Amino acid sequence: MGKRRHLSRRLALQILFAREFLREPPAAIVKRLEQTGEVTSKNWTPFCEDLLTHTISQLADLDTTISEVLENWRIERLSKVDRV
Repeated sequence: MGKRRHLSRRLALQILFAREFLREPPAAIVKRLEQTGEVTSKNWTPFCEDLLTHTISQLADLDTTISEVLENWRIERLSKVDRV
């Protein structure tokens, strides 16, 4: 089970990262990744779906929390990798 959760977290991160650049809904990105073989039954799990759904639904709160702890820096200046 640990390996599948690791793969699911990794896929969720890939989708969130792609979303930052493509500005597409996660479903479109998943479809794209399915075509390349990146999405499999081993990594596309209910855990991955929940992780994506909850993260995206809380993005505004997450950005606020991150902004509050940044010192002499704005969230817009963070790299996409760091922000994701």
